[in-house]
Amino acid sequence: MEKTLVFTHRLDLALRLVDTTSGRNVSGRNVTVLADGEPIRFSEKQDQVLVFQNLGKRKFRMKILSPAFEEAETEVDLDALGSGLPLLEIHLVPSEQYPG
Repeated sequence: MEKTLVFTHRLDLALRLVDTTSGRNVSGRNVTVLADGEPIRFSEKQDQVLVFQNLGKRKFRMKILSPAFEEAETEVDLDALGSGLPLLEIHLVPSEQYPG
């Protein structure tokens, strides 16, 4: 019998950060995302949507930190977002360090 390895990837959360002044998506380059105070890793797609996999938790408090924007915080319930496309959109308010 031949052994087979199967790799599966599951999207836990897609996060779109929106600049409230321009309406454009915010790059994740200088962004830190925390779940219940712990940093969580993400990858970024071409359209600047942040993708999270293997979060482990289904409910947590998310905090978004960026030098260009005010701190944002929200409760996340992945089961409430739905399994098709678990997309969360958060609007960020510019801080004093906002470029331009």
